[in-house]
Amino acid sequence: MHDGWTYQGRQYHMWFGHGTKPTDGSPAADAKPDLGSIDERVHNLGHTLVAGFPASKRHHAAARLNMEDHARLDRVMEAVVRAMPMGPRVTALRVLGMHPDGRGVEAFVDAGRILAAAKTQADLRNATDRLATSAQEVGLDRFKPFLRQADDHLTQTGGLLALLRDLPKPAPPVSSPPVRPPIPLPGQLAPFLRGALRKAGWLGLAVTLLDALVRANREAQIRAAIERFQLDPSKPGDMAAALAYVWASVNRSLLLGTSLPESAQDTVAEQVMRAVRNDPTLLDRAMSGDAEALGAIRLIVQTVASGLAIVTRNDEERRLVAKMVAEGKSGAEIQAALDEFRKRAGVPSRLDLPKNPDDLLKSGWIETTHPAAVVRGHRDFKNPQTGEKVGFDRGKPGEPGFEGRDHYHRANPNDTSKRDYYLYVHGNPVPKGSKRSHIIPGESS
Repeated sequence: MHDGWTYQGRQYHMWFGHGTKPTDGSPAADAKPDLGSIDERVHNLGHTLVAGFPASKRHHAAARLNMEDHARLDRVMEAVVRAMPMGPRVTALRVLGMHPDGRGVEAFVDAGRILAAAKTQADLRNATDRLATSAQEVGLDRFKPFLRQADDHLTQTGGLLALLRDLPKPAPPVSSPPVRPPIPLPGQLAPFLRGALRKAGWLGLAVTLLDALVRANREAQIRAAIERFQLDPSKPGDMAAALAYVWASVNRSLLLGTSLPESAQDTVAEQVMRAVRNDPTLLDRAMSGDAEALGAIRLIVQTVASGLAIVTRNDEERRLVAKMVAEGKSGAEIQAALDEFRKRAGVPSRLDLPKNPDDLLKSGWIETTHPAAVVRGHRDFKNPQTGEKVGFDRGKPGEPGFEGRDHYHRANPNDTSKRDYYLYVHGNPVPKGSKRSHIIPGESS
């Protein structure tokens, strides 16, 4: 009865663990094993490798590792064990530098997986068996070169420290996503909006404007605006924005003065809506005769009519744009001045992204891509000077929409929800999954 794994493991290179060497092959031998630390398990794996080979191959030169080979196996197998959170296929690529389907690769990585999760001596024996299987699949004469190649790749990619740095961070506790309150039912929207508008600071003409729109059967349009722009009924500023959009749509001929294409008319209404969302008192002040607020509304119309498509966020930005429009400055000059203004104020501004993401590296950006993301065609970059972060997704041939085109996502450092998760080219917040959250290099403007 001396041809089993138990006997061979003892005779050739001692047993796994400390003080737990079984006296027989009974199940009791595995009852309360002391398996040692991960480092010790990895080290002992090489010593017991010989026990995993068939008796006819145990005297082959590859079955007995010299000191250098043993050290290589220790380094590579420990890296495999530590990299298991990446998944077996990514681990093969990242640690071994070999294709996951290559000879002996799957069994080698599997040995590390079993070793990491081992709870009994039997698990450790299984790990040894898988390592021996790997050596036989590679070829006993080629197993030591296999270890050297893997060890060289690990060293060239920064060793264990670089690997630990690249491991995925533990996910934060899962919390329920915020639930957007339901839109009030027809007939209940008007009184709901009255309260919201007063909270938003619409004290003068809020009731008059709202009642006029309700009498004109515009309630359905208000509800549609809330849905279209994902506005939050619990936020007075969002409700003021919805009402402003409908008001601008109804009064676009008054606002525009001259006829513009339908798309431009809708753009005016949307820009008014966004301006009111940033400054909930804007429209109420304009309707009350406030000169500065009236000028801001006229400026929105003027910039759209001029094809400038410049988004402003407060009175200071609107004054700057109005001044430059009056001076006859071009859209590019105005946007550049606005970007500089926001930079001084610490607000994200325009960011032009290259078609080839490698060009970011030439501009001083650093790559922070996780190895597991490479398989999906995704890359991450960070500007160390500004802290700006962007993600690049390679288009997949044949896929519809943005999935089939190279595009970027620009992270919003001040996001509060999915509604402002990303930034557009000009630095204005946009919702996650929206058209403008996908930045096509060379086309987005």
